[in-house]
Amino acid sequence: MIQTNPHYTLLKNNEGKVFRLAFADGEVATARVVHVDDEYEDFIYDLISSTICREHYQDKEHKSYVAKFSDLISAELEK
Repeated sequence: MIQTNPHYTLLKNNEGKVFRLAFADGEVATARVVHVDDEYEDFIYDLISSTICREHYQDKEHKSYVAKFSDLISAELEK
């Protein structure tokens, strides 16, 4: 049940705000969380910056992405 995930509650209660997100693949990103979806157990975010330089990040005009909560290691609300 995704509602018991501490990252879910933090992101859901702060949709529209900027976070520092760490993912299982080693990426650390600064992103604005746009939407949190409990049905699909994922969230949509607008990428601001990332520690990983990937071609698909550079090619996109609109930098919105979807991530699963299972791939999220940590989330900190930026001040």
